[in-house]
Amino acid sequence: MTGDEKIIHILQDFVYEAAYIRIPPFIFGIVMGYVMLKTRDIKIHMNTVSLFSGELFTLSEFQSVVFACWLVSFILSLGSIFTIHSYNRGDYWTPMQRASYYGFSRIAWSISLSWLIFAINRGQSG
Repeated sequence: MTGDEKIIHILQDFVYEAAYIRIPPFIFGIVMGYVMLKTRDIKIHMNTVSLFSGELFTLSEFQSVVFACWLVSFILSLGSIFTIHSYNRGDYWTPMQRASYYGFSRIAWSISLSWLIFAINRGQSG
């Protein structure tokens, strides 16, 4: 086994296969399930205050919050998927860049997926 293969196996053991790496998405799932359980009987009412009136559409206050949540969810999910592209091509990442990606990509993905599930369950999916 060469030196590079040892480093790869150590990285696999500590960063990818370790159980504590999988805990944040699990906790986000448990919290989202609890929030959905506690708010299952609450109806969401559309606010009629108009924030934006254009020629094509009118955006209410509630709709703008939902739109912002969808936008953040979309950005977080794409960021957690495509940020690693340059590293996979062979570009050098500093240890800080690698630690940031491995530390925050699973959390970003979990937040994005939590909003997706919550919005679909509450009828705000489109």
